[in-house]
Amino acid sequence: MAVWEDLPLGARGGNALISYCRYLGKLFWPIDLAVFYPHPGNWPLEKVLLAGGLILGLSVLVWAQRHRSPYLLVGWLWFVGMLVPMIGLVQTGVWAMADRHTYAPTIGIISPRFGDCTGWQRAGVINR
Repeated sequence: MAVWEDLPLGARGGNALISYCRYLGKLFWPIDLAVFYPHPGNWPLEKVLLAGGLILGLSVLVWAQRHRSPYLLVGWLWFVGMLVPMIGLVQTGVWAMADRHTYAPTIGIISPRFGDCTGWQRAGVINR
């Protein structure tokens, strides 16, 4: 566990990328939840790069679908934007992440499914 005052920006940035992925993972598979996730200090470079690639890949995918499904872009930006104050770039303690901060941001991941229902309705899959 690292002392929060000593964490360089690179360590905090790496933790932010990994935390975004962990928040997404815990949304879809909520196991190993905890009250306190200690900050590891520096994450292994491979994990940081993989997390960054995943976030970048999802962002590119959502951006490519913006004309066809604008609600995906809105939901993704909601999720990413709402977590910015809590993601750990400005370290306020010795924790890496906190589940208690994810309730409002996850609305952005879940709500695009409701926008998708309008497409299903137009396609005749569901009726009013």
